[in-house]
Amino acid sequence: MVEQQRQSGRVLLREGLIALSEVDLCEALNLKADTLGYLRREKGFPFARASKFDRVYLVADVLDWLRKQKAQ
Repeated sequence: MVEQQRQSGRVLLREGLIALSEVDLCEALNLKADTLGYLRREKGFPFARASKFDRVYLVADVLDWLRKQKAQ
């Protein structure tokens, strides 16, 4: 089941949510697009190309990456 809730203008990550757009991920993590770009280019933040110009972020990959950062 894909579930995405918005509460007070924020996207909440829920179990079962498969992917987020760049806008939704920035909103969920309270990041600026520039910061997300830096993390992607310099720190190996995971993403998948939806097209030549569009990226999506698989929730499982994002959560795994975040957990690994916490351990360092």
